[in-house]
Amino acid sequence: MPQIVVTPWRHHSELVKVRAQFYPPPHAQEDERRNAVNLVGAWKLRGNLPHTVESTALLTDAMLNDEGTSSSSYSIRATYATAFCRFVTGLMDSNQTKGRKQSMYELAKQVGLPASFVELRHQATHEEIPPLLVLRQAASRSLQWLWRYYWCSIDVRSDILEGEDDVAEEGLIPIKDKFRELLRPHVKAQVEQAKLGKFSYRSNELSNKTYADICDRCLSICKKKQEDFRVLAGVLLETKFLVPSNRSLGSGMEAAFAMWDDFLKYLTGRERDFLSAVLEEMAAMLVQPSRLDIKIDAYREAVYLWLIHLLESDTWKARRRRCFSSVRSVIATCIMSPNHWTRRVSTRLVESGSQELKDEFGELVELQTIEMGEIEGGSKSNEEEKAAAYSNNYARLLEKETTDEDRVGNEDRRLKRQKTQPSLQNGWSKWDGPWLPKPIGVV
Repeated sequence: MPQIVVTPWRHHSELVKVRAQFYPPPHAQEDERRNAVNLVGAWKLRGNLPHTVESTALLTDAMLNDEGTSSSSYSIRATYATAFCRFVTGLMDSNQTKGRKQSMYELAKQVGLPASFVELRHQATHEEIPPLLVLRQAASRSLQWLWRYYWCSIDVRSDILEGEDDVAEEGLIPIKDKFRELLRPHVKAQVEQAKLGKFSYRSNELSNKTYADICDRCLSICKKKQEDFRVLAGVLLETKFLVPSNRSLGSGMEAAFAMWDDFLKYLTGRERDFLSAVLEEMAAMLVQPSRLDIKIDAYREAVYLWLIHLLESDTWKARRRRCFSSVRSVIATCIMSPNHWTRRVSTRLVESGSQELKDEFGELVELQTIEMGEIEGGSKSNEEEKAAAYSNNYARLLEKETTDEDRVGNEDRRLKRQKTQPSLQNGWSKWDGPWLPKPIGVV
């Protein structure tokens, strides 16, 4: 007998409709996400609601509460943290087996969840609630992950392969395989040109019908959807495409830049959102765990070089002006998941960026560098150097706070706080005054 599956929705089309409300097209006339959240709340009362659907509603509700609300920053952070922690914990619990207890990192690896999600969940649960910028970025990445993990597979995506004569015979071809089929001729053509000493598309190759056809067919598969741009960017970041195969640590990337720059510029010229998708996918790739020592991971180095090339080279200057929000997203992702390469990205982009980026991320990057035990130049610092760097940074922040307090004439409060501050080099100092008990949270 066929197994009966009880769902809270009456017909599958209701679930598809809710998906369209949670993930509206870029130019949707009306935002129906609130209606989708309310409907999922009703489904919750009926029972048997999938965890992925509930998590999508919770994360979306947190984002809606953050838009144009008068609530305090603390309450918004708490809402984000609760939704995010329920998403990660519930997903891990649903994949836990009775026979063998597995860690969250093992379970996350099995389902393809980024390890940074597990780390952020641990921080939000057991430590201080993360900053609002980090939580916003985590909620956005979570919704993107839920799309790829659950929502994009709830129906047959026949629209993607519309017009292909051989679909009925060969069956449905996954989107990634379709992209790979289209990109391989480009690689083959470049290899042949390299053998002939004509290694570039910069002459008349942009007018080449085959070249333009590859790009146009890739964009037709994407259907102007940001999530599909991310899938295409992920395929491009596979070995043998943007990243050369058998690349060694420290080797140059000029050949790869020459091979793919014009190709990527053509795609970006046709779809302005494509560059944002590439940048965000590169940042997401850098935060993924590595089986090697990440400092000697040649693949991560190649992705890092591509990211810097797109964001700093003169050849991309005109195109990256329209993706300032993506640059902020890349920096936030790198700060949220620190490792050797993400620290280099965030430090370099903030130092060479606008004053707005310096004001927003400067102190976070500087404190992160000290916390991870690195000094200028990227070498591991000893304890004395760390203490001196921390003390100098702390003195600078204290001087800034002192200036603000002097401005309002609160000298006594400033001196009292300075007296109670710990000294990293001399240890904690004993308080000489009387003990005045106060409730927790009262200054």
